Amino acid sequence: MPADSKADDKIIDVQCSANGVEEVGDAERAIYDVTDHVIANTANSFYNYEYHEKVGDNDAWGNGACNGVLSNPDCANCITIANDYLTVLCPFKAGARIKLADCRMRFEQYKFSGPW
Repeated sequence: MPADSKADDKIIDVQCSANGVEEVGDAERAIYDVTDHVIANTANSFYNYEYHEKVGDNDAWGNGACNGVLSNPDCANCITIANDYLTVLCPFKAGARIKLADCRMRFEQYKFSGPW
């Protein structure tokens, strides 16, 4: 987290799907597109953003949410760090979710309700 950021990026919980996806397949591309949209749009979407992407026959859904007291840049930084953690902790998984102290992020290959 940048030194001037006010977001708390402490990991509260992480869950990774047992199922994996091919590193260069359509499923992985759909997940990448979803997480990219969540990173780019959560801070500017009232701190709660959902997105769906379909690549070939593969669907992916994602959600990002931030603590409402964060500034837009702090929310964006927190979501970026959440994604960075998921990339390392849950590589090439069909679904994953992470809850940091000030934000959370989730992606799945199925539609889900609620961020967590």
